[in-house]
Amino acid sequence: MLLLAIFVAIVALLENIRVRFARMSPSAPDSSSSRSQLPATCLILTLYLAAVIVYAATPAYFDHVEPAVASVSWIAVRGQPAYPDPESAGLYGLPYGPILFLLNGLTMRVLGADIITSKVAGACGALVSLCLVGLAVRRARGEWPRAMRSTALVYLMFGAASMWVRAEPLLLMSSSLAVLSLTLPRVPSLLLLGIATGVGVNLKVSAIIYLFPAFVFIVKKHGLGAIAASAAAAAVVAAVPYLAFSNISFAGYLFWLQAAASQGVRLEGVPAAIEWMVVLTVPMFALGRSARGGGDATAGMFRVLVIASMAVSVPLAVKHGTGVYHFLPFVPFIMFAACAARQQGPRTLARAMLATFVLIAALQVPPWVTATTSLPARRIVDELKAIEAAHTGAVAMGYSANYRLSFFRPELVFDGQPYALDGASMMDWHWSGRPFPAAALSALRDCAVDVWVVPVGPPPFVLPNAYPIAGDVFPDSFRTVFAERYALESSGQWFDVWRCRR
Repeated sequence: MLLLAIFVAIVALLENIRVRFARMSPSAPDSSSSRSQLPATCLILTLYLAAVIVYAATPAYFDHVEPAVASVSWIAVRGQPAYPDPESAGLYGLPYGPILFLLNGLTMRVLGADIITSKVAGACGALVSLCLVGLAVRRARGEWPRAMRSTALVYLMFGAASMWVRAEPLLLMSSSLAVLSLTLPRVPSLLLLGIATGVGVNLKVSAIIYLFPAFVFIVKKHGLGAIAASAAAAAVVAAVPYLAFSNISFAGYLFWLQAAASQGVRLEGVPAAIEWMVVLTVPMFALGRSARGGGDATAGMFRVLVIASMAVSVPLAVKHGTGVYHFLPFVPFIMFAACAARQQGPRTLARAMLATFVLIAALQVPPWVTATTSLPARRIVDELKAIEAAHTGAVAMGYSANYRLSFFRPELVFDGQPYALDGASMMDWHWSGRPFPAAALSALRDCAVDVWVVPVGPPPFVLPNAYPIAGDVFPDSFRTVFAERYALESSGQWFDVWRCRR
């Protein structure tokens, strides 16, 4: 917000100078013409496409939940439970709906499973979302380049979150489908909104909040009965994964959702969340404004609904272990409200917003680029494959405080190795206060995993919780059993190999 205020002052000063010179030279070209904005549009779209390609083509993950999603996606399409029984030895449950795992898993089934292909679904979701926003604005107003340029720039502001192996890229696609539905005739509009909602709630239950403005608009345009039609379509789409796949349990999903929901909120994160919410709403006032008697899509009520929905979602953005990327699914609605307007917004505010967003986006690039390229990913994967090839029996990834090396664990899962313990899931479990499952201890004692591959350096299975809670995610009893049943066999550059004492 401070950056925005500074740039508003700078742009206002420069505009004042420009006007003075324009009076002296009336024939000077207007730099605000749509033709002069085409290079900027092409540049930003190219930069975003390049960012998506670079991230998808890098065989490493930025966030610790990504390898969890990739691993669960693969085992789910291979017939294993997507949500493990809390009484079982498996601790890999995640608070996401099954469509996330199915879309990622089926993509890998088609392309072959590895870290790069695990990113394809998210990358495609982000790019498809961008195109859908442009199409929706084109249908409503015709000026689609500005919409795509602005949307891509905001996506870049969120760094890797718009393209990573989590729910957000696919939620962006769901929101964009909902936005497109606002421009269609009655029957396809209701059907598409229902599909978007069914997919959205099967990614995250919070999709109801994201899509709320679309439902209000549909009611205003087509009447109250329209909700029933869209809700019916949404219910059918949402039910399909649970009915079609025996290894996907609705009760299991609810359990792991509840485990993650008990994290509570970070009150210290509220100011930053509100600041991001305010800044993200600026395009609705800077890029366009409704003319008197303007269309429904750009009416003041629609903007108020978007802002109100964002305010309701603030607690999601300040939960422990989350962040402001929870606002991402609102971006298609924001850009539709802004770019489908009948009149241009204040030029000074629009230019100041552009400068602010460009700077924020530039500052977001180094963190995810550095995190995904700081380790020699291919050499690490080669060492994992060599360990796997040299040992018979089940080989699984263990954990230590050298946590980032465990992000390569999907490579073992893709080869058919067991996936019993997931770092992100165990942090949620530990945070919820539940005791460590007795079945997991029994499996360790029975050497269900023949070989544990543990990141080198710190002691094995000492993993501090990333959430602000005292203690380690592994209890002392786990480490005691591990010391009794496993012995260090060898050490490599990146991993120690611990084999069961038989």
